[in-house]
Amino acid sequence: MVKIKKIIFLRKKQICQIQLDNDELLFLSMDLLTKFKINTNTSLDEATLSNIKKEQRIIDAKHSSLSYISYKPRTEKQTRDKLFLLGFNSDEIETCINFLKDFNYLNDEYFAETYIKDRIKWKPTSKKKLVYDLIKKGVSKEITEKYVNLFLTDENDFENAKKKIEKVRYKLRQKNEIEQKKYIYNFLLRQGFKPDTVKEVIKEISSDKK
Repeated sequence: MVKIKKIIFLRKKQICQIQLDNDELLFLSMDLLTKFKINTNTSLDEATLSNIKKEQRIIDAKHSSLSYISYKPRTEKQTRDKLFLLGFNSDEIETCINFLKDFNYLNDEYFAETYIKDRIKWKPTSKKKLVYDLIKKGVSKEITEKYVNLFLTDENDFENAKKKIEKVRYKLRQKNEIEQKKYIYNFLLRQGFKPDTVKEVIKEISSDKK
């Protein structure tokens, strides 16, 4: 058995610093203080103390994940990886992920839709590159293809390819026509655009110069 020696309320953080009579320090949520009826006269057996620590770890995991996803939308995989890096174990992570999903804080479909819309608006790219980026972030292939195909067509790819070239026009000024075509072709292929789309862009650019 251990006895509570001192309780210090850290009101700004909504937690308490608990000093046990063995000089161990615990930082507990106010909710746990109420739940386990902890005060300076409380004695805790080993099993109860273990349960308190486990519950506090889950609370810490929830707070850490909510802080992480509040900065910008995250995928389930990104959140799992973050919690792992913060030192939480698999059971704690699983409990936290289920909590986030139950309250719709984590939703890979919403993430995919938002990510694609933002990329279309602010940083146009190819369908292939979007698929690659979303899968890399942990979105399933099924969800990725569903939303990429919903918001992007071959016509979008053509327009996005042209926008990409507009951003590197300055690099073409000192090149002759053959060098320009070669540069555009290789540049757009690296961005994930299809060869046929690239050829159409080169054709349009060439016709504009005539």
